[in-house]
Amino acid sequence: MGSNKQSDTVRCFIVGSARSGTTLLQAMLASHSSVFSFPESHFYCEGAPRGRVRGRLRVVVVRVAQRAVQNSLKLMGRPDLEYMVPRRSVMFRSYARAFARAVDRATADAGNSVWVEQTPHHLDYIPLTTPSHPDTALAHLIPVGR
Repeated sequence: MGSNKQSDTVRCFIVGSARSGTTLLQAMLASHSSVFSFPESHFYCEGAPRGRVRGRLRVVVVRVAQRAVQNSLKLMGRPDLEYMVPRRSVMFRSYARAFARAVDRATADAGNSVWVEQTPHHLDYIPLTTPSHPDTALAHLIPVGR
């Protein structure tokens, strides 16, 4: 798994198509005492830049990106970390980094060293995930034979 250079927290995103086993993998990893996990955040699905020009420039509508981080924090039970959300940045990378830093904090506060985020549809946002979190592990599950 990838390690965050700024702390000892290990970050992992689990992505895949529907019914590929992402929830099962998350549950298996979350059973370990060092792992912090939470419900599907949909952060990238909700906060990513929309449209061809915004997508290319990676520019967001500020309120939409802020809400995506805030919704993720509420799902984690940590709305108190909303102070970490950028106030004016139009760059998506700022919100992605704020999301990761907030989850790092929640992980450390829970006494864990690894966090696992599992939203299958984040598969569609890998080009946004990788530059924002270069030291993060990515598990892409592919269903085989049904």
